[in-house]
Amino acid sequence: MWLGEGWNFLKGLFNGEWIHGRVEKDPSYDLAAKFSDGYEPKAGRDYKWVLDYSIKEYEQASLRVESLDSKADTLIGYLGAGSGLVSIGLAYGLGNGRVRVLIAAVPVLLLLLGAILLALMARVPSKFPTLPYAKYALEQMETGTDQRAIGKLAAYVWTSTRSIALSTREKARLIRWAYGCFWLGIAWIVLSSVLSSLFH
Repeated sequence: MWLGEGWNFLKGLFNGEWIHGRVEKDPSYDLAAKFSDGYEPKAGRDYKWVLDYSIKEYEQASLRVESLDSKADTLIGYLGAGSGLVSIGLAYGLGNGRVRVLIAAVPVLLLLLGAILLALMARVPSKFPTLPYAKYALEQMETGTDQRAIGKLAAYVWTSTRSIALSTREKARLIRWAYGCFWLGIAWIVLSSVLSSLFH
């Protein structure tokens, strides 16, 4: 039983489902969905500017996701190069029988590999909400006036935007942890080098 749950957890990490699950469990997402479902536009009001604004808000949220993905890509490149250099140093040091190299390099290598995994998890495409489909807009047109349909559509776009914002928060957390591992690895290299030179 626990093996199946562990497998599902790992699968969720690497296919992006875990972000989707965390978003759906967030109370603010639930509030946004309830608001959109229950929102009724008022008669005689012009909602076009609200829809325009909500779409701009959605686009800005999407740009934040792209920015985080770009940071994750850059970090993966740095970490891959750093891991390669540490591996070469580890192989050289172990070939000469130096235990100090093992003590200095193995924790760094583990931290860098952990950071790569975190950055990759942040970079994995996940199910981000899209704008409501045209089918939904057409259905709304059948239930009332143009302005009512536009107002309802704006409410649903806001729910999608809120969902992207929550997804972005989860991705940002992973990237922060990856940077943390990266800086801990650098700190360990510096500290072990200083200690090695002092006690050599």
